[in-house]
Amino acid sequence: MKPLKIDITNIRREIAAEQSFDLKWIPGDMTWQGEPLRFRDPWHLKGRIFNEGDVLLLTADVEGNIILQCGACLESYVQDLDFPIEARLKSAPDQENPDYFVYKGNEVDLSEIVLEFLLSELPIRRRCREDCKGLCPVCGANRNDGECSCNGTKDPELTVDERLKSLRDYFSNK
Repeated sequence: MKPLKIDITNIRREIAAEQSFDLKWIPGDMTWQGEPLRFRDPWHLKGRIFNEGDVLLLTADVEGNIILQCGACLESYVQDLDFPIEARLKSAPDQENPDYFVYKGNEVDLSEIVLEFLLSELPIRRRCREDCKGLCPVCGANRNDGECSCNGTKDPELTVDERLKSLRDYFSNK
């Protein structure tokens, strides 16, 4: 993942000081929960960091798109995301409140913060479109592209999971 650092030297010196930012950032491609996440276009981050004393308050709006894999047809598609961030930052870990993000020295690395919020914004049910027909359970063809070669014939030998064959045989002999 490519870092996205902001120098906060000026606002650390004075309580109630703030620093605005307007940045473009392209995260590096990654795999999350076994699925590829790819980024093609820059993400836009616009926000501010406010010094509240021993805590810095980060507020920002994040916009961008991500290339995901459809859970039904396995094709790639572009998902637009637009979400707010509100995070509290400390210069040292807080044992009582692990929700604080930690910054080092006079720099805040926004990449980890944005990534954490981005992952929570990903749709649970990933579909390239609402009416995605998915793959044929018999031949595996993408049913969005038209009729498959098997024409939906249901051969029981092809549709039963190998691990369940003995269970099927047990009940078919009764």
